[in-house]
Amino acid sequence: MTRRTILIVAVLFACFSLKAYSQTLEKDKDIDVSTIIQVAQREYYVNNNYDKAMAILSKAAKYLGLKNDSKYQEIVDVNWFQIKFTLLEKGAISAQPLVENLMKGIEAYHANLSNGFSFYDNAVNLMLSDNISKHFIYYPNGIQVIGSMLDSFIKIYQEDFLGEQNLRMFQNSKSYIDLLNGDVKSALSLLSEIMEKADEYEKDKPDVNYGHALFFSKQGVEKAIEQYKGALKLDEEFIAKSLLMDFQTLRQYNLDVSGLKNYENQVRTNYVKKFYKRPYITEIKNNSEAEKVGLKVGDIIELYNNDLVYDIEMFGIERMSERFKQNLKSREVKVLRNGTRLTFTVTPGLLGVYMDYEK
Repeated sequence: MTRRTILIVAVLFACFSLKAYSQTLEKDKDIDVSTIIQVAQREYYVNNNYDKAMAILSKAAKYLGLKNDSKYQEIVDVNWFQIKFTLLEKGAISAQPLVENLMKGIEAYHANLSNGFSFYDNAVNLMLSDNISKHFIYYPNGIQVIGSMLDSFIKIYQEDFLGEQNLRMFQNSKSYIDLLNGDVKSALSLLSEIMEKADEYEKDKPDVNYGHALFFSKQGVEKAIEQYKGALKLDEEFIAKSLLMDFQTLRQYNLDVSGLKNYENQVRTNYVKKFYKRPYITEIKNNSEAEKVGLKVGDIIELYNNDLVYDIEMFGIERMSERFKQNLKSREVKVLRNGTRLTFTVTPGLLGVYMDYEK
C-alpha cells in the first residue's frame, strides 16, 4: 500500500470517527428546554397551532424521560406548558388528566428522595412562577382541578418538616379555593392553622396571610387589612393590584364583598393614583372579534364588564375562559379613543388583540 493510499484511508477513518463521535455527542447532548418551550409558545400564541405546540412538548417530554430524576425540573416545566395550552384550548376538564399525571410524577419524585425535600424544588416554582391558580379558577371545573392539585402538594409537604413554610403557602392557596367553593368554614379553619404556626416574618409576607376568607367576619376584616398593610411595605403595587383582581374574582363567583366596598375603594384610589398604567391595543388579528366590532389599534381599554383592566394577562385569561361558559351574555368593552369614550359589545371568547401598558 502506497503512502498516499495510507494517508487517504487514515483521513477517511478520521472523518468517519469524527462523524460517529459527533452523532454520539448529539444523542447525549442535553436539550435546551427553555428554547423548546419558547418554540412551542410561538406555535400556540403566534401561529395559533395547538397541535404542533403539543407535539413539540410531547417529544421533549419523551426525550427527557419521566423516570430520570436529574431532569425533574425540565420535565415539570414541559408538562406544565402542556397543561396550560390544553387548558386554554380545551378547558379544565380536558386538562385534568394531564394535571393528575404531573402530580403523580411530582409525588413519585419526592417519595424517592433520600435527603428529604429540596427547598427550591420545582413544585414550589410551579406555583410561584406560573401562578397556576389564576389560570384554572376562571374555567368550569377549574376550581376542582386546582383544589385537587393543592391537596397533593399539601400531602407532599406534610411528610417532611423541611417543607413547613412551603406547606403553609399551599394551605393558604387551598383556603382561597375553599372560599371560592363556598366552604367558608374550611377556609377559616385552614387559615387559623396557618397563622398559628407562622412566624412573625411569614405573617408579613403576601404568600402567608389571613387572606380573603377572614373578610367574612368583622374581626377577620380588621385582621386581614392589618396583614395586607404589613405586606404592602414589601411590595405595595403587587399587593394592591392582586387585591383588586381578587375582588373581581370573588364577585364573579357571586360572593358577597359589599362589606369590603370602602376598603376596595381605598385600595383602588391609592393604586390608580400611584401605579395604574392603562392598557392599550397594539395589534388586532384579522377576522377577530375585535376587528368585527370596530376596535382599533391605539384604543385604551378602560373598562371590561364595568371593571378596570388592571392586568393584561388576567384580562386575556378571563376572555379565553368565557368560551367554555354556558349561556354567558355579551360583554361591554369601554375604550378611550383620541379623547372620546366609546362602548363596544363583544361576544364571550377570544378578543383577538395584543396589548401593552402606557409608558
